[in-house]
Amino acid sequence: MESIQQVKNRIGSIAGTRQITQSMRLVSTAKLQRVRDRMAGNREFYAEAGRIVRAAAAEPDARGHRFVRLREAPRAAGLSCLLVVGGDRGLCGGYTTNVCRDAQALIRELGAVRLVTVGQKVREFFLRRRRQEGVARSFMGISETPFFEDAEEIAACVLDWFERGEIDAVYLVYTHFENMLSLRPERKLLLPLGAADAETLANQTEPQEAMN
Repeated sequence: MESIQQVKNRIGSIAGTRQITQSMRLVSTAKLQRVRDRMAGNREFYAEAGRIVRAAAAEPDARGHRFVRLREAPRAAGLSCLLVVGGDRGLCGGYTTNVCRDAQALIRELGAVRLVTVGQKVREFFLRRRRQEGVARSFMGISETPFFEDAEEIAACVLDWFERGEIDAVYLVYTHFENMLSLRPERKLLLPLGAADAETLANQTEPQEAMN
């Protein structure tokens, strides 16, 4: 049987753990609110930029542009670039796992892909499962505080492959945030714009209750 002092020590330890957990919750809540504010500020810009790009791609003069037109003679096997965006850390429920699983399903549909990962956990997920093919490029340490320069570097890499004819299409797999109870993986066909305008990829995969 435990002594009175041991019971007091356990109570003190539990109280200390509770205080630490409460502090972590407050910090996480503040971080989440900052991210939501940034998302709200960028949403209108994102929607308007997408509208402008679609309108420009629909112009007759733009249909022959390399970013808009479909490849006239795609390779028999095809090679798409798959850009998968997730987190750098774990302990975030199914945030990264659901995206990776949906990306795996898309890989099975597309066949040969050139994989680009954003986030350390995404990279680790695919390195464990794609030992032979591997990951073409990895970008880590930018998920919490992404900057325009980070997106520019990723885009430059993918566009270089596309312009050189090494890939036929560019797909993006990411998490769409609606609220804390609705985080679902989504797919977007980014290039070529002509195909992206004609075909909207709707992700039918239900989020899984999985832990990283």
